[in-house]
Amino acid sequence: MNFLKIHHNLNSISKLVITFLLSVSLSFIQTQPVLAKSDSKGDSDQPDIVLVRRHSNWAWGYSDYGIFIDEEGNIYSFNFGDSVEGGYPDMEDVPSDGELLEILGELQETTKPTDKANKLIVFICDILAEGVDVNAELTSEHTACDAGQDTLYVVNNSGQLIEISSYGDNTKHRECPVAKIIDKLYNTFIEDITF
Repeated sequence: MNFLKIHHNLNSISKLVITFLLSVSLSFIQTQPVLAKSDSKGDSDQPDIVLVRRHSNWAWGYSDYGIFIDEEGNIYSFNFGDSVEGGYPDMEDVPSDGELLEILGELQETTKPTDKANKLIVFICDILAEGVDVNAELTSEHTACDAGQDTLYVVNNSGQLIEISSYGDNTKHRECPVAKIIDKLYNTFIEDITF
């Protein structure tokens, strides 16, 4: 089998998988009521944040940065610190997951987007966020050392930041079919333009 034929077969399989995931997503959307997100930002006219990807590493220095995507597909970047000389911040200066959305909302109001994601994919992830079982097990397997963590979150209508998956020192997946669809959609359509 030559390279072109293998490449064509892989493209065909990828298209079938993506079509299946979109079909499942759309059928889920049709069976779930669309709920408006709670207004956690007060009077802000900014579009709601849907997806967050955060990289953190405390090995041989400190880094904590990432991107977030709003419902319009706007991609913003953030950086809470970067030190390769071994300097570390005080722990109270490192935003927790609970503080993250508030800080990102403030950044969204004061900075410009760095890129644009496919709005349809972001919309599907936004709708699917309501179907993520926040009580589903988050499996974890140690897979590396000093690699840090790249963690994907989705924000539901209640303004709750939900961890979907994480890769690096530990590989984590939420054992929920809807979370797995969001993870696949992000990794297929958005990941390449954000990191």
